[in-house]
Amino acid sequence: MNDIVFYTGIIGLIGAVIWDMKIERGAHCPACKGMIEKIYRKGVSIMARRIEVFTAGCPVCKDTLNIVRDVTKACGCEVIERRCSGDVCCDEAVKYAVRTIPTIAVDGVVVFEGRPTLEQARTILARW
Repeated sequence: MNDIVFYTGIIGLIGAVIWDMKIERGAHCPACKGMIEKIYRKGVSIMARRIEVFTAGCPVCKDTLNIVRDVTKACGCEVIERRCSGDVCCDEAVKYAVRTIPTIAVDGVVVFEGRPTLEQARTILARW
């Protein structure tokens, strides 16, 4: 029982340090702020998120990719471009049942279809 209390205290301390570094000092992106706040409350470890943007290489898709990169540039999230061309889609697009290009997925969950505005991207990525 004492081990559980000890490790819970350590996890809480790590969460407090991360909270101070990421939230209080402003070195975060809106996408990770929500995640860090949830993790801080639960007392579990933080892992960088994997954000996938499904594109066709068109100007709208490039704008979407740039918006996602801008919103997440300070957090260390991994942003991956998954390019689909013509009738050929990558395996992940089929796996996630992507219906529209561009599409944004966070940790394997489709969170937005189409081109988001900067404000929409901040809001959507902060929820996940």
